[in-house]
Amino acid sequence: MKTLYFIVLLLLISSFAFAQEIENPLEAETFTELLDTIMNFLFWLAVVIAPLLLLYAGFTYITAAGNPEKVRTANRIILFTIIGFIIIIAAKGIIAFLGEQFLL
Repeated sequence: MKTLYFIVLLLLISSFAFAQEIENPLEAETFTELLDTIMNFLFWLAVVIAPLLLLYAGFTYITAAGNPEKVRTANRIILFTIIGFIIIIAAKGIIAFLGEQFLL
């Protein structure tokens, strides 16, 4: 008897689940729009994180007090932050260029 109630309940729940329409959270209709949305998110994330990493690297450099390991760590943070930001900007530019050229 309990299994019958469980099956009826399961069927009722599933009928309500199919009645609802799921919206597209990214609002992208094509693959290019999806790439553009993802790249915009990554770009603005990089715009926020890159200056914070540069400030952290500067703080590490200032507080190194002559310790060569901390100076090397600060230099690597600065280098990798700049390289990462350049890669994000280049990727955004490449996607924009390809989207215009091929009308994807």
